[in-house]
Amino acid sequence: MCNENLRSEKDDIKDILETIVVLQRRAEERVIDNEIAACDRDFLCCAPCEEIKCNTRPITLFCNCPANQWEISIDKENPNGPTSNVFRVEKVEDNTATFRVLILEHEQGCHTRFKATESFFTLRLGCICCLRCLPDTFIECL
Repeated sequence: MCNENLRSEKDDIKDILETIVVLQRRAEERVIDNEIAACDRDFLCCAPCEEIKCNTRPITLFCNCPANQWEISIDKENPNGPTSNVFRVEKVEDNTATFRVLILEHEQGCHTRFKATESFFTLRLGCICCLRCLPDTFIECL
């Protein structure tokens, strides 16, 4: 059950998710800079050892209280198969957000690379009690 009564927290989550969507859309226009890691940093940047531009700020979601980390099937055709807890926010509308499921492609040195799946889901913002931003990354073929 979602706690829809926490209006200001829901608005904060919505603001952060909307910011991430805008940053991802503008990623190709931005200059890479090295700053502190944060959800609301106003640009996307990969780890200092990478020379590629990032286009995704992967996140993990925590839903309901007590907070449980959200996991969902990697394969939309096999909902009982392997799961992932890393996502890319694709769209925020009204009281919902749509996410793409990401899977770990490889970890190498100072950078973790994810791969986009064709699995999407939509959550009501009131169901999200908090989120965690992971280091920005580049995802091919979005």
